[in-house]
Amino acid sequence: MNAIDIPANEQGKVRVFSVSLPDAEADAMSGQPTALAAALGLEQLEPLRAEMFRTNDLEGVGLVAYLTDGTGVVASQVEKDRARLAALDGWIMVVENAGFGSTTRTLRPIPALTLIGTYDEEKPDMTQTLLESEAARPYSGTTQMTPPTPPRGRAGGSLVIAGLAVLVILLLWWALS
Repeated sequence: MNAIDIPANEQGKVRVFSVSLPDAEADAMSGQPTALAAALGLEQLEPLRAEMFRTNDLEGVGLVAYLTDGTGVVASQVEKDRARLAALDGWIMVVENAGFGSTTRTLRPIPALTLIGTYDEEKPDMTQTLLESEAARPYSGTTQMTPPTPPRGRAGGSLVIAGLAVLVILLLWWALS
């Protein structure tokens, strides 16, 4: 396979590879980040950004639904390759571009890996909604220049007397015991 150039700080891409390896070899490689990195021609790869699994592990969900719902790729891009993705059987590798780090990388996959497609992740809607309310206008609230005074009189004095009485009772109890 030809080399795949990954620009520095590339964001929002998911690459899907078909894996043509014997089951025992693919199964041994599936949980090993260093083995997955070596298969892509890299020294290291972020472990949570690459996974390798059997397509029949997605039974009931399907690879297309896994990519759109599980990894968040743009549904219209996956729809173009729906037949090709549905026809995949055996092992596949899904690699998010965040696993490559912030430097320019060149993938040199082993011959057993075939790039099926590169898909964009959905971008969140970042449009702002302006608030149309009198309360949202700056300086629209009422200000209080002087803080409210605490209540005085019987309530405050009786609390102090009750506290002192409790203290005297506790001191007497401690002295007599």
